[in-house]
Amino acid sequence: YFGVVRYECLPNAEGWTFPQCAAMGSLSGCDKIQACGPPVLTPEQACRIDVSACQSLPAGETCEIKCLFPFEGLKTIGYCPEGNIRPDGLVLNTTLPMCTVIQEECDMIEPTDIPAAYQKSVDGWECSTSYTGFAEKACIPNVDTCNLEPVLSGCAQLVPCVYDSNDCMFDAYDCISVPPGETCQITCKAPYAGDSVMASCASSNNDPNGLSLYQGLPNCIITSCSDPWPVPEGYVKNQDGDWVCAENWTDGGLGVTKICIPAENGACTATSVLSGCQLGKPCAPLLLPDQCWLNTTACVGIMPGERCTVACRNGWQGAAGYATCPTGNTDTGTQMVPFSPDCDCEEPFPVPPEYWWSKDDKKWHCSNGYAGIAEKRCLPGEGCTTVPTLVGCFAPVPCEVAPWTDGGSRQGFLAGTLRFGATKVGDVIV
Repeated sequence: YFGVVRYECLPNAEGWTFPQCAAMGSLSGCDKIQACGPPVLTPEQACRIDVSACQSLPAGETCEIKCLFPFEGLKTIGYCPEGNIRPDGLVLNTTLPMCTVIQEECDMIEPTDIPAAYQKSVDGWECSTSYTGFAEKACIPNVDTCNLEPVLSGCAQLVPCVYDSNDCMFDAYDCISVPPGETCQITCKAPYAGDSVMASCASSNNDPNGLSLYQGLPNCIITSCSDPWPVPEGYVKNQDGDWVCAENWTDGGLGVTKICIPAENGACTATSVLSGCQLGKPCAPLLLPDQCWLNTTACVGIMPGERCTVACRNGWQGAAGYATCPTGNTDTGTQMVPFSPDCDCEEPFPVPPEYWWSKDDKKWHCSNGYAGIAEKRCLPGEGCTTVPTLVGCFAPVPCEVAPWTDGGSRQGFLAGTLRFGATKVGDVIV
């Protein structure tokens, strides 16, 4: 026997119930020493490995596990531990032997039922016509008799590559059945468009799924789809059938864009989305500071692409100018672009006597008896009014008279010289 002795005090048969408090002793821990049994083998291993030396192996002894004929390989040592108490207690110094068929024994056996994929030549076994691969002969044991049986492998029937795409983006009709050694083309299927790619089937292909997509799949994008319904606000079609912005909407000069978005669930459908139109908004009222001669009251609430008249105020004259709100404006704070008129104040009335108007050259001139250069000035008045004023013409006046120089005056007769200076207009001698 083998083990570790254990002594315990346990309750009596009726249990510890007052007043029955007596205890009974109990010994445990010792088991009968047993012989070890051989390792458990699969049917196929049982044809390769000899474990007979390990049958009923006494504790403390060893046994040899080796390969059965016609197999070969390194042997393994089994050991039944001292004090073994388990039938499966055998310990191996390594794994079970790796037993392979002795090649000379396999070479002496040939298959009697030869598959169509194989044929025998002077150099050995090879693949038959229309088959591909490398023929090999191996010998495996029959699990019922343990006799070696030759098995041929390595050859497979040449088959075309089959590719059937369920993706609505791709047209793979050319690749439904591709013979070995041939190529096919995959393109985009309407309403998708994009590039095309080539795929190939190897000359030795034996797998229906062997098509090589060495260029990947085409990069396809959807190019056409139905118009959106309901039509989003701000969009209409013109007479040519093109999408444009509705009245009071603007595309900023960039045009309307229609894009097609594929369905998220992978279905072969797409929805359309229009973009580019924004609700047009008027520019800010035109402000031209410090220009009292301009009338900008018409330049309020001007929509994108429209213009307003910038006129001369009352008391001023000249061709009207204008201001524009930029095309595509969507911001009410946008300033208008002004093209101001060239305003002149009205003619003075009544006309001062120093001046006269020439209808021929359309200019003011100095009247006869006056000298200078006539000029009309527009002087500011109260409340953003103007006072047309003519300046520049003066009545000529002589300079001072020199003292009398007597030249022989006598009674009843005056003779001498009186000298006058040059005529002056203002401070200018003329």
